[in-house]
Amino acid sequence: MIVDSEWSGQLEINIKSAHGVKVADIASSDPYVVCVVYNKFDDRKVQIAFYKTEVKKYTVNPKWDESFEIPLHLSGGSIVVDFDLWDSDVAMKDDYLGRCECNLENKNDKVLDGRDIEEKLLERDRNEGIKGKLIFSVKLKPVAPRTTNQYKVYNHKATGLARAVSSASGPRCYNTYKIWIHYVPLIFGETKQHWNVNYDAAQKIFGNAVIKNTIQMQHSNLYSNHSKAGVIYNGEDFLNLLHYGILGGCPRFFTYALMDNAMFFSETGADFFSDFTSKHAMHSNVSEEVRYAGEFHFRKNEADKYRLVIDNNSGTFGPNPDDLDKLKRVMEYNLPGLEVEAISYKDPKLKEYKDEFDQLKKASNSS
Repeated sequence: MIVDSEWSGQLEINIKSAHGVKVADIASSDPYVVCVVYNKFDDRKVQIAFYKTEVKKYTVNPKWDESFEIPLHLSGGSIVVDFDLWDSDVAMKDDYLGRCECNLENKNDKVLDGRDIEEKLLERDRNEGIKGKLIFSVKLKPVAPRTTNQYKVYNHKATGLARAVSSASGPRCYNTYKIWIHYVPLIFGETKQHWNVNYDAAQKIFGNAVIKNTIQMQHSNLYSNHSKAGVIYNGEDFLNLLHYGILGGCPRFFTYALMDNAMFFSETGADFFSDFTSKHAMHSNVSEEVRYAGEFHFRKNEADKYRLVIDNNSGTFGPNPDDLDKLKRVMEYNLPGLEVEAISYKDPKLKEYKDEFDQLKKASNSS
């Protein structure tokens, strides 16, 4: 085990370009790169970050020049940066174009100065060559309150498929959100939250193939064809993305499901999927296990600064309150600069928060 390097600072990865990649379509390709960063001890790798580039159309010599940063909070081991190239297809499964990796043994590794690195692309499961090369750089920078989290926003009306599984009487616009989250497997380790076998509503969902398939269709519908995409770098960006939790002039709670790579969420009060009473099942794509689930909202502290209040209020998964500290660390790492309060749904304080929100909503609706 390599333990001579305590990793700290900011790791910046720049995915620059590729040349001579394989032709996957009739005469060209539509390449993109999936980059996954791991912390490695011996033969065990734990994912800490994920990034996906834009698709470059009709080229075998794509140029991206896309950079992303992650703060390093690692006590040792090495870092492995994996790159997988894919050809984007609309109607069919994406084609594989090759892979390469960069192994960083410790913080004194000479390639961490940001120099260009050119690696030959390899077959997925073999070290045999495949056509093309990838050019990238990795750089270790001083620590800064900044990370790179990609997001997508999907805007919907509760019509069509949503109407088939919702008791809503009329169409309504609402958003679902997907934000890629770093450090989840590293912080949570083997800890996962299984669906709550003692919860009647969850039994109806996970024990009924028809309902389960319907919810999976709903998830696919709600998380396709995004209306907005971008990157957040800190907690302030997250607040701005969600308008400080104020939607329609009223403060809102949000329902979330945290998975290995991303957090899926929507406004808690959005009038969809109410017949099954489990937005958590929908956000998780009816996964039998999640990393965590619950609700969150924003509040001002005594210094008049906003903080994120996040809880474990999910009957579908019944998350263990003992894991709230792990959830808090994940949110703090991914939303630097934003104070995080992780609280059990049984804590009387949370009821006080909700009562205050109800009063604010009533005042807003009556004005």
